[in-house]
Amino acid sequence: MATERAPEESFTVNKILCLKETWDEYRGIAYAVASAISFSISDLLIYESSNISHPLIIYLWISAWMFILSTAFLLVKRPYILYTGTNSIKLLLTLTLNGLMVATGDVALTVAYVFTSPGDAVSINYTAPIYAGIFSVILLRDRCRVWDIIFIILSVIDVFLVVKPTIIFDKPLADTDVSYSIGIGLAIFSAIMTGATYVIGSYLGKNDISPLIVLFFTALAEVAISITLCTSFQQWGNITDYSVLQVFKLTSGGVFWFLGSLLVFTAVQIERPTFITIVMTSETFLVFLGGFVFLGLTTLWSKYLGAALIVVDCIGSTAVRDRNTSSHTTADGQGDEELLLEDQN
Repeated sequence: MATERAPEESFTVNKILCLKETWDEYRGIAYAVASAISFSISDLLIYESSNISHPLIIYLWISAWMFILSTAFLLVKRPYILYTGTNSIKLLLTLTLNGLMVATGDVALTVAYVFTSPGDAVSINYTAPIYAGIFSVILLRDRCRVWDIIFIILSVIDVFLVVKPTIIFDKPLADTDVSYSIGIGLAIFSAIMTGATYVIGSYLGKNDISPLIVLFFTALAEVAISITLCTSFQQWGNITDYSVLQVFKLTSGGVFWFLGSLLVFTAVQIERPTFITIVMTSETFLVFLGGFVFLGLTTLWSKYLGAALIVVDCIGSTAVRDRNTSSHTTADGQGDEELLLEDQN
């Protein structure tokens, strides 16, 4: 009987090994796609809450849940892994700088929504792959590949087709307004911060820094800045008047935002940051699809075309990505994610 089972057991083992090899090859992409899904769910929940809550209150709520969840995960896993990121002055400064860059970039994007329009701000913010590519070459000594340039350009065009910013497709009166120019500048600043922080996240991964530590420092900076802004602009008024449903939406938005951040910082420690920023443009498609399916938001044919092209762009960039450099490895050949999982387990 044992001899008869051997072929079946061998087939099962080979199948498991094959699945493991496939997962090892595409795990960075899986994390990036899961991050885009989490962010898109958070975006829709924030959109649903924006009619009642001020943007600064929403930002504070998200920041608070980022801090609560990152602290909880650190305590549940291994509290001493925090020491890994703080036992070096250079790494400590890098973590602090990264947190401040993420926080200021998010604030800049929030203000850009007010000064311009969500379409303009989102479109410009998703030019982040351009800056991620530049910072990768400068900071990580990454090679600039022809396919990178092609898919970066396509991803930016695709997002612009979906969102159709007025800065290109229309000529609004606000074009001559100083506040509109300030909003465009803030959106560009947010895009630069996004590209830079993905690259810094990749650098921290090479130094065996857990994404949980990155999120912890980021949450500290965001909570400090959001409290300062809410106090300065006196936006605490109706926070105690929220209904249970409103609290649930804000809480869920914060939780999904945390998951998206954790997944994307894990992804950039596995794959090249430039590639991850291209895949993350799929968030635009997912928000567009979610708005259509769950909120009944209809749109123009150009947006459908742009959404379809985003999917094609992500699939194409995945197909031609450089697998030889997709995973960062240490001197003993162990990948960053393996070290990360050891830290977290």
